[in-house]
This record gives sequence, structure tokens and C-alpha cells, in this order.
Amino acid sequence: KGNPIPLSLVSAGTGFFTDVNDAFLHGSGYSREEVIGKSPSELNIFVNESEFAEFSKDIRENYHVRGRELKCRTKDGEIKTCRFSSSIIMIQGMPQILSSVEDITKEKQNEAAMREREERYRLIMKNAHEGIMMNELTPHGPGTFFDANDSALKILGMSDEELKNRRLIDLDTPEMKARAPAMMRKITKNGHAAFQTHYITPDNHEKIIDISVSQFDLNQVPTMLSIIRDITEEKAAESAINAMVTGMVGATGIKSLDRIVSSISTWLFADCVMIGELSPDRKYVKSLSMIFEGKKIDNFTFRLEGTPCVDTISEGFAFYPDNVTEVYPEIRAIINRDFRGYIGVPLKNSEGDIVGVLCILSYSSINPGISVQEIIDIIAGKAGADIERSQIERVLIENQQRLAETMEMANLVSWEYDIASQLFTLNDRFYAMYGTTAEREGGYEMTAERYTREFVYPSDIQKVIDEARRTLEASDPDFISDFEHQIIRRDGEVRNISVRVRAVFDEHGNLVKTHGANQDITERKIIEEAVLNANRQLNLLSSITRHDILNKISVFYGYLRLLEMESDNPAILEYVQKMTEVIKKIQTQIEFSRIYEVLGSQIPLWFSLSSILPLSSVPDTVHFSDNTSGISLFSDPMLERVFYNLLDNSIRHGEHVTEISVFSQERNRSLTIIYEDNGVGILPEEKERIFERGYGKNTGLGLFLVREILSLTNITI
Repeated sequence: KGNPIPLSLVSAGTGFFTDVNDAFLHGSGYSREEVIGKSPSELNIFVNESEFAEFSKDIRENYHVRGRELKCRTKDGEIKTCRFSSSIIMIQGMPQILSSVEDITKEKQNEAAMREREERYRLIMKNAHEGIMMNELTPHGPGTFFDANDSALKILGMSDEELKNRRLIDLDTPEMKARAPAMMRKITKNGHAAFQTHYITPDNHEKIIDISVSQFDLNQVPTMLSIIRDITEEKAAESAINAMVTGMVGATGIKSLDRIVSSISTWLFADCVMIGELSPDRKYVKSLSMIFEGKKIDNFTFRLEGTPCVDTISEGFAFYPDNVTEVYPEIRAIINRDFRGYIGVPLKNSEGDIVGVLCILSYSSINPGISVQEIIDIIAGKAGADIERSQIERVLIENQQRLAETMEMANLVSWEYDIASQLFTLNDRFYAMYGTTAEREGGYEMTAERYTREFVYPSDIQKVIDEARRTLEASDPDFISDFEHQIIRRDGEVRNISVRVRAVFDEHGNLVKTHGANQDITERKIIEEAVLNANRQLNLLSSITRHDILNKISVFYGYLRLLEMESDNPAILEYVQKMTEVIKKIQTQIEFSRIYEVLGSQIPLWFSLSSILPLSSVPDTVHFSDNTSGISLFSDPMLERVFYNLLDNSIRHGEHVTEISVFSQERNRSLTIIYEDNGVGILPEEKERIFERGYGKNTGLGLFLVREILSLTNITI
């Protein structure tokens, strides 16, 4: 009584409870009356009856059983784990089983929780991708590691035994060891710290490790927990992305190539990076951007033969991590160095043609830690586009220079007019033609009203206004205005210019601007005027001479007529007849000269073909078919006489012409006008001769004149 340990007496013979103490009753929830005289089975005390039966058997056979653990049930159904120590004793000559019962439920729960924590710790250590390591923190700093998972051993390249002989500081590079005291102060102050360090594995591989260190007490012992990650590939990928982005964003052309070369050099720690352009014969490479041993190199050219660039261009991406000089020993002769690592990729333009090569060389092996080809291919695409752009820019600059020289030689200047702002945009060449400067005129923009008022010759102002109005009213996207007028330069000189204007429309067909070219034709106009004056003088002289000759011929005709009337001598009359025929031919030739003298004296113009066909001269017996609608010819104004002569030849020499047709055929950017009739035709051997002067049945001048008229504007017949 008063014993804090639950005790019970059970009859060894009957198996009934004979006595229990208060501690037993308190723990089980039963009263003494409910227990005494009952068996444990009747009270349903034991959860597992077979375990209880085995326990009872052991007691009877061995008389003593110590520390047997059994699951027990209280009166209210609570399950507890109890530890029984039982012995058979004799009381008043009767065998009794005396049992002490210890409630170890909480102890068992604590043990289970501990086992669960240990299992959780084991699973975390085993399955964590990060390396986990623990070491004691001694008064002298971090001690050796006493635990580490497989991931940590793999990252560090060590066995468990090797690691347990190392301290955290032993993993640091010399640079990191210098930072260690400051790191320890931070850990001591804040309880944690995170940093990155370069690490060399026992087999000499360099890695970048991210370390997070926390301090805590483990069983009242200061302990450091280190979480490590191998971020070598992440850093490589980060450098690759930086190289790619740096090379692709913010620059184009040669500037972009410089950025690409610099970023690749930083990313791969390369000793030589070059972007080169293939020569036209594809035998040489000329550097467009190159860094060698940290310095920019200009104008470096090498022969492709014997270098890995040959295979790069023919086969595509090439990667030699560690043996490029062994494979291509001629590299030494180019740069006088032995290289180990090489990466090469061909550079292509938008058409897929190879225009250059990207070469990366290193004295040490190249091990980027990631799939380098994908990144290099992306960068190469940008580099190829930049080479193509630089080539286009180079051609554009050359063309601009050539155009400027051509415009200079042709006295040409250009301009642009914006419809919305009603402003001309001019340039220095334009102002030079007008004898002024942008500074004097207040900039490169000028209103149309001011230009017309200050630079157009007064008598031509209306012409310029009319042409401007015609352009503004245009709707044809191919519309071009072409006219001439005079200008007044700032120095007062009057010059002649030719103006060609093109209209520009938006996607809705609205006129948005015009642009054009002005050409100084003053010298040409002076020459044209001199030629016209000379032609007028010659024509005047020819006209006077022709008039005088015709007057003399008329007098000669009169005398021949009188001679014919006064003579009856047949011989004399025959001579008179012959002289009359000769005089008629002379008169015909002089009349022809009247026509021929006006050839080329007038400016060629555009003529609608249908409008100049001699339809009014066609006899009623002939059907004339005109199929030339929409056709215009640029010709001498005597073009009408061409078709009149053709019609005259058909009627005069065709003998039985009833059908005449005129039509056109266009082929290979050339236009053919065909005139045909259904008459007797022309013998093949005469088809060329009929155009000779004097050949033919009549005057022999008709088709000769036709050919001459057409040749003035380069038209053949």
C-alpha cells in the first residue's frame, strides 16, 4: 500500500486476481471489487491474448520473467504499453504470481518519434541532390566533418573516409581562405552565411560550388551544417546566355561582331576569338573582328588550307576540346602558338550561303560544361546576319559614293515633298545648285510657296504650279511628271533645269509625298538653241535657194514650151521632150528637199498611233483595220507622213489591195508595229533596196523618207 509502482497478485492455480495495490487500480481505471476474483482475460486487459498466454507460460516454466512488454487496455479502452516483471512466490502455502507493471507508453512514443526523426534524417541525407555535411565548431574554428551524404561526396570527388579528415576551410581556394575569417565572423554573428567558391577536385577538375552554412547546437555541441551545390554548369550556362545576349542585343554590323567576340572570349576564357569573312575565291579568311591574348587585332588574314576552318566550312560545327594542334599542326605557322582547344562554326547569310567563319582557340582545353553547340549556333546566326549587313552597308556606301559622283557629273540633285506638312526636304547638293547653303536658308526644310517665290523664274511660276497640281491630282502609282523651267540662283544667275517628279501613295491609295530630281540643263539648252538657230539659218538659206531655183525652172519651162510650139522638127521635139522629163525630176527632187529639211527640226513627242493613221485618205474600196488602241510612240512630228507613205505605196503598187491592217506585238520588252496589206507584195531580193534613196517605180524617195523619219527616234523599219 502506498507503493507508486502498480503491483498485482494472481493465483498461479486459478489465474484470478487475488490482490492489487492502489497504483494498479489508478493506472487501470478499475476498482478493487471489479478486479479481485476476475482473470485478466475476463477484464479484457491484454490487447493480444496470445502474447499474454505466452507470457503466462514463460512464468510457470521459468518462475521469473523480467521486462516483458505487452499492450494493455484500461477500463475506458485506452491502449498503453506496459513493461511486466513477474515472479512466482508462495503466500500461505499457495503459489502466487507477483507482477510489477511499468507504464512505458510515453517512453515508447518518444522512441518511435526518435526512430522517425532518424529515418527522416537518413532519407533526406540519402535523397537530397544538394550536398549536406556537418562538422563541429571548435574554439579554434571549424573542425573536421563527421557526417556527409553521397551527394556531397560526389560533388567534392571524395570518399567518406577522405572527407572526415578535412575541414571546411580545406575545401577553399587560396582566395577563399583569405575570406574565411570574415565569413566565420558573419556566421557567428548571424548564425548563417552563403557564398560561392572555386574548388579543385582531387582529380584536378575545377568546379564552382555554392555553399550555405548554418550554425546550431547538436546535443549541446556547437555544430555547422553546410549545404553545397555544384553550380559549374549553371555558371557556364549563365556565361553562355550572357555571351549570347551581349552579342545579339544593342548593336548591328561590325559593332555587333566586336561585342560577340568579346563576350565569347569572356565566356570560354578563350585566348583567341575571331569572326572572319571569306574571300571571293573562298581560299582566305579576313578578320572582321578579332581578340588575341586580350588585345584587339585588326586586318588579320590567313589561308584556309591546313586549318580546321576548312572542315568547319565544309562540314559545319567543329569542336576539338584538347588536341586541335595535333590534328592541324599548320596552326602553329599562322599564330606561332600551340593551341589545344578549338570551336568553329560557319556563318551564313539569309540565303543560306556561307559568308564567313567563327573561330575560338584556347591554349588549354575547352570544357564549357554545357552543350556548347546550341549557344554557338545561335550566336553564329546573329554573326552571319551582321556580316551580311556589313557587306550590304559596304555596297550601299560604295553605291552612294558612285551615285553622288554620277549625280555630280550629271548636275543632278534630289528632293522630297511631304503632303501633310507641305514642306520640301532638301540637301546640301540641292542648295549648291541654287547657289546657297542650308545655313543661309534656315535649315533643310522649305515651304513650297517660298521655293516658288524665291527660286522659280517669274515667267515659269505658273508652269510649276500647274505641274504641281497635276501631280497632286494623280492616282496612278506609276505617275511621273517631266518638265523644264528656269530658276534664279541666290547670286541672280538664271539657269535651266529639267524636273522629274514621282508620286508616292500609301496602302489606301492616298498621296503621301512626292520626290524628284532636278538636273541643270543650262549648257544643253544653250547648245540646243545654237543648233536650232543654225538649222533655222540653213532652212532659210535652203528655202531661198529652192525658191530661186524653182523660179528659174519655171522660166526654163516657158522657153521649152515656146521652142516646142515654134518647131516642127521631130529631132528637136524629141530633145525638148527629154529636157522636159529631166526638168520634172529636178523639180521633184527640189520639192523633196522641202520635206527633208524639216526633219529633226522639231522636238520629238508622244503620239497616239490611232490618232495619226491616215484613215481619211483610205479609198472606199479598201477596208482599213486599226488594232493599235492604247499604243503611243515617241517620235518626230512627221510620224504621220510615215503611215501616209505606206498607204500610198499600198494603193499605188499593191495592184489589187482590198484589206489593210495595223496591229502590234510585244515581246522581250520590245514593241513591233505591223502594217500589212493583201496586195501583190514585194520580191524578197527587193525588200531591203526599196528603202534606198532613188530606188523604186515612182520618185524612189517615199520609203527612204519613212526610214529617215523613224530613225530620228531609233525606230527601225
